[in-house]
Order: sequence, then C-alpha cells, then structure tokens
Amino acid sequence: MLMTERGSLTCVETKFLLWPDEIPPFLRGIDGFLSDPSVRRDEWRISTIYLDRPDGFLARSALACPELHVELRLREFFPPDGRPLSPFIWVESKVQDRTLSSVNRFQLHRRLIPRFLNGDLDEEEIVDCQERHVEPDRVARAARAVREAAGSRRLRMTGAVTYHRSTFEGGSPVARLTLDRGISYHLDPHPFSAGGASLERDRLGPASLEETACVVELKHRRSRPPDWNDGRSDPPGPVEYSKFVILSSLALSERMSASNRRESHRLASP
Repeated sequence: MLMTERGSLTCVETKFLLWPDEIPPFLRGIDGFLSDPSVRRDEWRISTIYLDRPDGFLARSALACPELHVELRLREFFPPDGRPLSPFIWVESKVQDRTLSSVNRFQLHRRLIPRFLNGDLDEEEIVDCQERHVEPDRVARAARAVREAAGSRRLRMTGAVTYHRSTFEGGSPVARLTLDRGISYHLDPHPFSAGGASLERDRLGPASLEETACVVELKHRRSRPPDWNDGRSDPPGPVEYSKFVILSSLALSERMSASNRRESHRLASP
C-alpha cells in the first residue's frame, strides 16, 4: 500500500482544488472506486513541521522553482479528535519533480527529535530505536537520504501545517486518493514547549492562514493511472499546490513586514 510503505516511495502525483459544495458530487463520481472492497478508508488529523537548513536554502529554492524542489518535514498522525497514537514521529524528505514525487521516510522516537534537529543523532541510533518488525536496511537507506537532503548537520523549523485528511487507498492498479480539509498554516510552532516533542495542534501557535478550499491529491505508481469509472468528471485542474511553498511564502512575507516595521520605528525615533 502507498500510505503504509516505509523507506522510499516514488509516485505520480496530481492535485486538484474543490470548494466544499463540490466535494459530494466529486465523491459520487468515483463511487466505483470507493465501493471496491479492496479500498481502505482512514480519517486523520495530520500535523507537519517543515524543516530547512540554517541558511533557508530549501525555502528559497522552493519559492524560486515551485515545480521542482525538496522538502524536509516532521509529521505526526492523530485520530480526528484524539491524542497521539504512538511514541513515534515520521521524519520525511520529499523531492517534487513536477508531477513525480519521491519520498524517503522513517519513524523516530519523539525523545530523539531534538537531537535529530541538532545534527548529533547517528544512523545506528536511528535504526536501534525502530519497532521490531521494521527492516533495518530500509530505515538506514531512508535516514541517509534524509540527511543528504538536509545538507548541513543542523536543521531549523520553517513553520507548521495541520489539516484533516480523508484517505482512500486500494483498487487495481493500487492508488491513493486524499482529501485535505481545514488546512491551516502556522509560523511559530513550539513542539518542545511542554517537554517531549509533540505536533499536537496546541503546540503549533496561532494560524497565519486558513485555506478555504479542499486539496484533492491522487497518487499512483508510474504505470497507468487507475481507471475508476468511465463517466467520472474530473475536478477543475490539475493545479500546482505545495503546502511547503505556501508556508515559505508566508514566512518570507512576515520577515519582510517585520523588517519594514523595524525600519519605520528607526526612522521615527528621535
């Protein structure tokens, strides 16, 4: 399955935007897929903290070329109205190359997250903290890929995004459809503020932007896309929509506004 694979995964990715009143007819249009017995449905509240090198290289690169960029992120899954499900947080790198996305991921115990960000956690410690059923070689490869994307030893937080995700996964050929609703962007997360890393919503700080549309994403292998039903009408699009690019743009705008405020204050001072 696409959602549950660890290590490395490369998929074709297509995104659309839907307004709330467009979601029910869209779902009715893909009923052939949704009613397939092999399709699994999950509901999550997802929180993601995006990371960057100390010099902000990843954010600058994403703003300069949104269709081809690299992301680093911490991600935690919650029940829609619940508390953390496990002591682990996902660490992921993603390379977005137009419609092709490649993700490397591994889980890391939340107590080790501060050391990972500081760059003083070695590969052996990452492998040793995994659950017993996880293949060590796959974790090691994913950890090396993430560290290669990080470039420097230390990482800093760019900001956070949280949203409700409905996931439909299965069919033949296998595909994953997600609907992200209630997306909010946060520029001042404090995941360590109360001791122990957590990406719960109250650690993310106030929202700087709330998305009104629903982001629909289809992922499938690089073979042919799923043939759900011949009468389906696709939503308008596709569109280029990157949460990391939007967050980076917000952060840049805030830095520029803060700089202008300081300059105005300086000029107004006697």
